[in-house]
Amino acid sequence: MSEAEKDFRCLVCEKTDQWENVDAYRIKPVGMCICKSCGFVTYPQRLKDSTKKLKEFYKKDYRKPPSIANHFSSEKKMHYHKAFLADLFRQWKEEKKNPVVVEIGAAYGFFLQHVIKAAFKEAEIYGTELTKSFVANAWELFKIKLEEEIDLSRNYDLIVSYKVAEHMPDVD
Repeated sequence: MSEAEKDFRCLVCEKTDQWENVDAYRIKPVGMCICKSCGFVTYPQRLKDSTKKLKEFYKKDYRKPPSIANHFSSEKKMHYHKAFLADLFRQWKEEKKNPVVVEIGAAYGFFLQHVIKAAFKEAEIYGTELTKSFVANAWELFKIKLEEEIDLSRNYDLIVSYKVAEHMPDVD
């Protein structure tokens, strides 16, 4: 166990010294570790890097530009998201609400476009994303402008984040 893994606090159970590297089960080793206490998966060594270095990695090297595979997997996940949000959406429709929604780690804006805008044409949507190719695709495909950081001066009706916390050095 590396020093980074030993000292890293689990986001879910808050324990330290409980990490097991699982790169042996991956095609491409990336320093992925699982918390032996609760099962949360993250990257302790990478998250110990400086914020600047980490941001540069996610902007350029983390993933390739979106492909049909991204679209296909996103389409499958939308059914779960719509079911999970169904009661909230019903309430908003009864109130004739135009929600203000932000997605942290919006990828290329698929959720914002196909779940929020599809249900609420007048919704205000915002998102954050670091990967440059995904930011460009969100704009080209859906005219969604994604920023690096959340605008904390706004009030949001819904803040969404899916598969992002494990990539953040300071979720708090």
